[in-house]
Amino acid sequence: MTDRRSTRVVAFLLAPLALVSLLLLAVRPALAGDVPPSPAAAELERAFASELAGDAPGALAAYGEAIAKDPASAQAHLGRGTLRQHLHDFDGSLVDLDRALALDPKNASAWYVRGNTKQMKGDRLGACADYAKAIELAPEDPYAYEGRGTVVLAGGDAAAALPDFTRAIELDPEFAFAYEGRSRARRDTDDLEGALEDLDKAIGLQEPFGVWLCNRGVMRFDAGRYAEAVLDLRASLGKPHDDVYRAYARYYLWMARAQLGEREAASKELRGWLDGEPAIVRRSWGGDLARFVTGQGTEAELGARVETFPAAERDVRRAQAQFAVGFLRLLRDDAAGARAAFEKTVALGEKSLRERRSAMAFLRRMRGS
Repeated sequence: MTDRRSTRVVAFLLAPLALVSLLLLAVRPALAGDVPPSPAAAELERAFASELAGDAPGALAAYGEAIAKDPASAQAHLGRGTLRQHLHDFDGSLVDLDRALALDPKNASAWYVRGNTKQMKGDRLGACADYAKAIELAPEDPYAYEGRGTVVLAGGDAAAALPDFTRAIELDPEFAFAYEGRSRARRDTDDLEGALEDLDKAIGLQEPFGVWLCNRGVMRFDAGRYAEAVLDLRASLGKPHDDVYRAYARYYLWMARAQLGEREAASKELRGWLDGEPAIVRRSWGGDLARFVTGQGTEAELGARVETFPAAERDVRRAQAQFAVGFLRLLRDDAAGARAAFEKTVALGEKSLRERRSAMAFLRRMRGS
C-alpha cells in the first residue's frame, strides 16, 4: 500500500481551470516500505527529480523508461498519469491512471488523482465516485474530501459540499485549499461572514492566488467593507489572472471606489484601462459594462446590446445589465429605482452569478436586514 501522508510535491503551478477551486499542486506518493523495490527505481527517482526541477519533458521521458523497464509498476503509471494531468493531457492521464489502478486497486492516491483528472474533464459523477473510493481506502486523508467538496460545489449544491470541506479541515487544520473551498460554499449558502473568515484563513496560510484576492474583494464589497475591498481588488490585479477575473476585479474596483466617493477618479482609471486593451476586449460585454458605468452609454443602449446575445445567454446578461443600472441609480440616490433593478437581477440571475449575490446584499441593506 501507499502512504498518502508521505508525499512528493510536484513543482508545477497550474493556471486556474473552468472548475473553480481545483488543486493546483499534485501529490506524488512515496513507495511504502512493504512494497518491493521496483526494477525501475532509478528511473522513478530521476522522474521525481525532473519534476521538482520543472523539467516536464525530462520527467515524461524518465517515466517512459521506468514503464519500459517495469511495465507492472503502478507507481510509474501513477507518476506519469499525474504529470500528464498537469500538462492538460487528460486522455493520456486517464490511460495511465486506469493502468495504475488495474495494477494496484487499493492505491488511494491513484483513485484521488484520477478523480482530479475526471473533474478537469467535466466528469463530475466519475470524479465523485473516485474520490469516494479514495476516502474509503484512506479515510484520514484530507485531499479526497476537498476534491469531492469542490466537485459537489461546482455542481451547484453548496450545502452538500460543506461537510466535505469541513472534514478536510478537521483532518488538516492548515489545508488552505479546503478553507478556500469552504469559503465559496459558505458564500453560496448566504453565510458571508463565515465565507470571509475562511478565506482570510486560506490567504493567511499561503501566498494567495489572484482569484482568491478577487473573490475576497467582492465578498468585502458585498459586506459593505469598501476600503478593504479596494485593497484586495488592487492586489489581485498584481497577480497572474485569467481575463474573466481581471475584468471582474476592475469592475468591482470601480464600484468600491465609487461607494467611497471616488467615482470620478475611478471612472478615469477604468476608462484608461479599457482604452489600453485590445479591440476584442473593448468590444466585449465587459467593455460595454465599463463604458456604461463610466457614463458612455444609456440604459436603452445597454438593453439593446443584451438582445444581440444568443437566447440562452440573455437572462444572465439582463441580470448583469440590471445590476449595473441599479448601482448607477443607487449612486444617484434613486433608492426605488435601484431596488427595482436589483430585484430584476435576483429574479433573472443564476444562483452562482456574482452580480446576483451583490444585488441581494444591497437589497438586504436597503431593507435594514
